[in-house]
Amino acid sequence: MRYQANITSTPFCLREARIIAEHLLEGRDPSESIREIVEQRLFGYSSDISARKRAAALHRRLEPFCKVLWRWIRSGDDVLTRQANLAAVIGQSFLVGDFMDLEIRELLRSFEKELPPQAWERYIEGCQSRDPEMSPWSESTIHKLKSVTYSILAEAGYLESTSNPLIQRVFVDQSLAEYLKQHQKQYILRCLEVAE
Repeated sequence: MRYQANITSTPFCLREARIIAEHLLEGRDPSESIREIVEQRLFGYSSDISARKRAAALHRRLEPFCKVLWRWIRSGDDVLTRQANLAAVIGQSFLVGDFMDLEIRELLRSFEKELPPQAWERYIEGCQSRDPEMSPWSESTIHKLKSVTYSILAEAGYLESTSNPLIQRVFVDQSLAEYLKQHQKQYILRCLEVAE
C-alpha cells in the first residue's frame, strides 16, 4: 500500500526531530533515547504516551538516513534544517511526496501560484486510483491529512501559510541535493525541487 494516514501522528515536528537527531548522532539506543525523552520531558509534552509514540515515530523517520542528514537537522542553518527534515518526512510518506511531485508540479506547470480549495480532494481521488489497496478514509481523516500536509509544507517554506496557500519558490540546498543523489534518493530530491 503506497498511501497511509500515519503522517497525522507525526507532522513536521522540527524541534522534536532535532532532539532525536542529537540522540542518533550520540549513538543512543532507540529505547534509551525514548526513555530519556519521556522521563526528562524533553519534548515538553504532558502525556508520556504521546511523547513515547512521537519519539518512536521520529526514530523510524530518521534512522534510514545517516549522520550527515542528522547533523543538518540538529544544527544546520534554518533553510537547510527545514529542507533536511522535509526530506525525512517525504522518505516516510508518499502521501506528502506525491502531493508535491504530482499536484504542486502540475499547478506550477499551469502557472498557478496558489493551491486551489479543491486541490487536496482532487489529489486524494487520484491517490485512490493510483493505489487500489489504499484504505478508505473518512472525511475527517482526509481533512486532517490536508491540514497536516499544508502545515508541513508551510513550515518547510513551500507555502506562504496554511491560511494563504501561495506556492513559494524554493531552491534546494546544494549540499542536500548532492547527499540525496549520492544515497540514491532521487524521488525525495525530485519532490524537493518541485518549486525551483
